Order: sequence, then structure tokens, then C-alpha cells
Amino acid sequence: MLNAVTAGRDERQAVPPPPSAALGGGAALRAVGITKWYGSVQALDDVDIAVGPGEVVALVGDNGAGKSTLINILAGAIEPDAGTVEVQGQAVSARSARDAEALGLCCVHQEKTLADNLDVVENLFLGRELTHGFGPFRSVDEHAMREKTLVVLDQLGITTIRDVGAPVGQLSGGQRQSVAVGRTLLRDYRIVLLDEPTTGLGVAECRRVMDLVRRLRADGVATIVVSQNIDEVFEIADRIVVLHLGRVGGSFVRAETTPAEVVGAVMGIARASRDAATPSAGAPSAGAPPAEGRTSPGAPGALAAAVAGPSTAGPGLGSAEALRVVDVSKAYGFVQAVDRVSLSVHHGEVVALVGDNGAGKSTLVKVISGVTVPDAGELFVDGVKVAIASPNDAAARGIRTIHQDLALADNLDVAENLFLGREISRGWGAFRRSDFGAMRARTVRVLDELAIGTIADVAVPVAQLSGGQRQTVAVARATLDNCSILLLDEPTASMGLNEARHVMGLVRRLRDQGTAIVIITHNMRQVFEVADRIAVLHLGRISGVYRKSETTPEAIVKAIMGIAA
Repeated sequence: MLNAVTAGRDERQAVPPPPSAALGGGAALRAVGITKWYGSVQALDDVDIAVGPGEVVALVGDNGAGKSTLINILAGAIEPDAGTVEVQGQAVSARSARDAEALGLCCVHQEKTLADNLDVVENLFLGRELTHGFGPFRSVDEHAMREKTLVVLDQLGITTIRDVGAPVGQLSGGQRQSVAVGRTLLRDYRIVLLDEPTTGLGVAECRRVMDLVRRLRADGVATIVVSQNIDEVFEIADRIVVLHLGRVGGSFVRAETTPAEVVGAVMGIARASRDAATPSAGAPSAGAPPAEGRTSPGAPGALAAAVAGPSTAGPGLGSAEALRVVDVSKAYGFVQAVDRVSLSVHHGEVVALVGDNGAGKSTLVKVISGVTVPDAGELFVDGVKVAIASPNDAAARGIRTIHQDLALADNLDVAENLFLGREISRGWGAFRRSDFGAMRARTVRVLDELAIGTIADVAVPVAQLSGGQRQTVAVARATLDNCSILLLDEPTASMGLNEARHVMGLVRRLRDQGTAIVIITHNMRQVFEVADRIAVLHLGRISGVYRKSETTPEAIVKAIMGIAA
């Protein structure tokens, strides 16, 4: 049984030492006593972490736990205020990505630092261009770089980038992430750091990235992966290190723990160390069986049952139909994004819309929400045919939407974004003014009701918030007023595990209150946690609609990839 967490420093010292504390010379990368302050905020407090050759260490924690700060320190992007970083047993001080590369270290950052004005090939080889010729006749070998780019994309199974000569600014988020991950295949790196490598990727692309991590491990590469996806963590990690409030909150051997135990450490409910003292030379493989007597981490619903409670079905098909989409089509130029799609959602039902990147999921949501006008098809709300030509039309019919690209006003604060277009005012006539105090007080209550307390000050501009906090604002805005139909496009993207858990709880509560919900998520555990039915889009068409109780995650993944059952 794990011990309860206390905030005191003395209690933290009682936690068994992290693996790096007893290391000999077996670590490819080791950080000891890493501390970092930003003004009065301590992002990292005496953090130790190590990874050995041929080992995968998953770094997990909620938003604000310090994961990205630690990765940036390891990669040489920022300097710690205290502590040391060692590569192959030698203390180093990398002050740039180029310094890190010289040490054999590659980092794929969460921010996907790509040059939007350069094409895919130029981004992949930025700062390490291939050349041919000699002396004054030496020049960039564009043909060789293009051919190598095609090979890298093929190795990752990326088929949605049709033109590698296109500026990356024109690519989707998932395609940009694919380009960033592809950089790891270009050189013989011995240490690879991946900060949320599958964020924004489709199911097939995620599987390819997981295969890449396995290939790195087999080649003896030391790999640290930051991930909020517990399924991915238990699929590929040998060890799991949890950060909580800037400190090491737990360290686990993957084969000897469970998702519930790790999530408990992430949430600060408990701390422990079930770790070997050194990076494992013969690290347990990702396919090793779970410890005896424990629930298999891969069992569908294991995490949901442990931390979120059982998912009971909503009123569903026995209730009145809230939304019907009939033969909707939408093309962009020569690309048919959505092709004759028909779908229905009932009051008190959650329909998960799943599919790979480019399958048409977001386009369909944009049609329903009035952001995009379809080329053909009909929409019915509560049995009445409607014409939705704008988001205002959708809102007037009780439809609220959270889009993947989060249309927030960066220069406005949290409360102003929440009430944008529906401000609370006071006074009369010429003396009528926006009541910012009332809006901020209501915003605090709404965030408390959502049980997502990661935003300390609702008066700060949203530009200063993290990705997960911005997502929280979007969720709160969509649910501020009563709505009968809620469309969620990747609602937990960039959120920490605890925030995502609360959003999934909110989805269940809204469903139980009779709201019809369409949710897009690439997280299969979330799909099976909240959905009543699952609609699969493949190449712009509905390839199947499944009752959750009558299918499996494996069957859904095959349908997403176009593999016949």
C-alpha cells in the first residue's frame, strides 16, 4: 500500500531514493539534484533521473509538474539553477541543441519547434544539410535530402504528407508532429528525449511512433518519453518516473506496478518507489507479463475502473434523437474530406467519432457547428431540418463546440474569454457597463464545478496559460450555458492526467443530464470509458458504427486502419 503524500521536505526524504542515487557507471544519461526557479515559482526541486542504454523511461506527471522543464534542461535548452547532468558518466553543460547533438542527444520538444516558412525536407535537415561536391563547388544536395525524407516518412508510416516540398506551416498538427519525430531517424543518436511524441497523431501514426521507440531500444538507445497517455506508457516503458509539483513523486518498474498506482502518484495521492537502483541492463520488455496478482495494465477499462469509477451507459438510444446528419459531403479542392456521411446522436448519449488523421472527423464537427458549410447533405436538430451557416446559428439551436484549434482571445483574461459575447453587465442605458467582478466570480465557480483547479488567477491573459489550462478554459466556456448538443474535438489534448480525468467525468455527468455528445479523441481508453456508441471514419466515410458493449479496442483500431474484421 502506498504512503500518503505530505508537502513537507522531511517527508520527501523518507521516500526511497530514486534510481540514480545508487548508480555506478551504467547510465547513458543521468541528472542529479536538478533545481529550477522561475521567479518565485519553483518548477523543479532536487530532481534525479537516469536512463541506461537500451532502456525506455517514461516521465509522467500532471501539467505544471515540471516534465517539460526537466526535458529542456536535459536537452540544453535551459540551464538549471542547481544540479548536474552527466552523459556516459561525464558531467556536461549543453547550452544549445547543437551542443546536445554533439553529445549524441536528440530532443523532440512538445512545442514542435519547426520553421513554418520552410518545407518538410528543409525542416528535417535544418542545420545538418546534406551536401555534394568539393571546395567552392560544394552545395546542398536537395535530391538526396528529399529521397532521405521520403524514406523517413515511410519508416514512420506517414502517408498523409503528400508533398514534402510544402511549407510545414500548411500542415496539420499531427503532420507537423510527424516531421518533428522524423528527425530522430536521421542520425545515430545514443540518447533520445521525446516530449509528448504522439500528441496530435492518429491511431496508425501513434503505433508507428511506438514502433520507433521499440526500435531505438533494440538498437541500444537510451530513451526518455514524456507522455500523458497511460496506455502508451505501459506499452513501451521499462521504468516510470512520476513528477509531482516539481519533485520526484514515485519511481516504478513497469512490470511491477499498475496504471492506478502510477496515476495515484501523478495526482499526489500517494508516493512510492518500486524501482531498481540502476537502469536495467536487461530491462523488462514492453511485452513482459504484469506482476502476479495485479490487473493487467492493458486490460480495457483497468484505469477507468481504478480512478474514475465504472462507466454506466446513458439513456442512449431509448431517448429522443437530438441530432441527425444525413449524407453530408465536403471537399477542399480535389480532396474529399467528408463523403456522404450519415450519423445520429440521441439525448443522453455519447458517440465517439474516431479515425486516423485526415479521416474527416474535425471537418464533420465543423459542418455541424457552422464553421464550415457542407457541399451537400442535411442536418436535423430534435427532428427538425435546420440550416446552420455559422457558429451563431449552431449556438441558437443549443449546439456548443470545443474545436481542436481552440479559438481563444489571447489578449483577454480567463473570465473575459469565458463570457466573450455573453458578458454580464450592470447599470442601465448609457451607464450600462460590463461587470468584470461578477464575471470573474462566476468563472471561479464554474472552474470549481468542473473540479479543475489548475488556474490560480482568472484575471490573467490566456496567452500566459499552459496548453492544458487553455483547454480547461475552452471546456468551461462550452459548458457555461445549458446546451442540448455538445461537440468535443480532442477535449483533453495538452491536459494532464488529473485534468483529463475530470473532463471525462464532466462528459459522463452531462450525458446523464440528457445532453447529446459527440466526442473526437485518439485515446482509445477514453473512448471506451465514456462512449455509448463508436462511429469510425475512414477516408471520409463512416466505415462502421459499433455499440461499445459489443466491440473491443482491437476491433476499433482495425476498423480505423481499414483492416477488415
